[in-house]
Amino acid sequence: MKLEQFTVFKPSIEMDRSFVTSLRRVDRLETVLIRTRASNGAVGWGEAPISPQVTGETPDGALSALDVILPDLLGKDPRDREKWHGIMDQKIAGNAAAKAAIDISIHDLLGSSWGVPLWKLFGGAHSKNIPTDFTVSLEDRSDMIERAGNLVEKGFKSLKVKLGENPKEDVERMRGIVDRVGKEIGLRIDANQGWDRIQAASVLRQLEGMNVEFVEQPLKAEDLEGMKKLRENTSIPIMADESVHGPDSARKVIEFGAADYLNIKLSKTGGFWPALKVAAIAEGANVSCMVGGMSATDLLATAASHFAAGQEIVRFRDLDMGTSISNSVIAAGGSYIEGGRRFLESGGGLGIEEINREIIGPGINDYSV
Repeated sequence: MKLEQFTVFKPSIEMDRSFVTSLRRVDRLETVLIRTRASNGAVGWGEAPISPQVTGETPDGALSALDVILPDLLGKDPRDREKWHGIMDQKIAGNAAAKAAIDISIHDLLGSSWGVPLWKLFGGAHSKNIPTDFTVSLEDRSDMIERAGNLVEKGFKSLKVKLGENPKEDVERMRGIVDRVGKEIGLRIDANQGWDRIQAASVLRQLEGMNVEFVEQPLKAEDLEGMKKLRENTSIPIMADESVHGPDSARKVIEFGAADYLNIKLSKTGGFWPALKVAAIAEGANVSCMVGGMSATDLLATAASHFAAGQEIVRFRDLDMGTSISNSVIAAGGSYIEGGRRFLESGGGLGIEEINREIIGPGINDYSV
């Protein structure tokens, strides 16, 4: 079995509602998709979500990176994961999302060829329906309170609340949400690096007792010293997100004592293969993880869900990607959210039966043997 064709798509998808964090605002989803075909006829799909503030990639930059990498992967055995990851890293540094799209598509192809869903290939630790939180975007206080209430009414037991804009207003947002949903709902807050050390300490002190399960990336990604000090002076656990991009940074965060938990995102690590290494490092240090993602389609949500379902070290799941866009990329199969859980459809690989071709448009680049 050899890799014989890569086709790249660049859809621009209308969003039902904007997604806002302290880092950026997304009004229209720009992403890059890859379809990979092997010599045995098996096909796999992958996605590279575009988040310049996190991975440094733009749509054109991701396309350029793929143009550098993909020709050298043609003819390679898709089972040799360490080898073709080595080729990608030798050809170009960084560009984690572009590499993740390749990695996901090849793993999807492998799972399809072997007739094994990826969540079983990655360990089968949980099941094909797993609980997930849902993210409340950073908006006006009243809008966030209403959104949180609506999500709880739909069956979500955990909410991820975006903060990091203004410390005083952030505390008021949380108080309003707790008043609306009660203290039985697990609340996870994400500042996306929006606070400085003094602001973070003040906010967390005021949020103690609000059933906050953790605060994600309260400080700048590089401020591990500040994260460590904050962790030592609050009862609320600290999760590292933008501080963790792969095995090396995960090890550094753990050794520094900068976080209680790690957030693994396939688009930061460069795909499933490096993500498995991050998970192994975390498990060796007894540090639980979350699996999440950036603004993306249901294709990446499905990929992340398979990883989350497979790994025992994954304790938290943030798998609501693709729910803010007007149309799904996956027309049949894949996964879906219902009642606070992400359900994985049956089938090998990612379980994708059909892609919505009207949404992704025609291929813009093709590489073949």
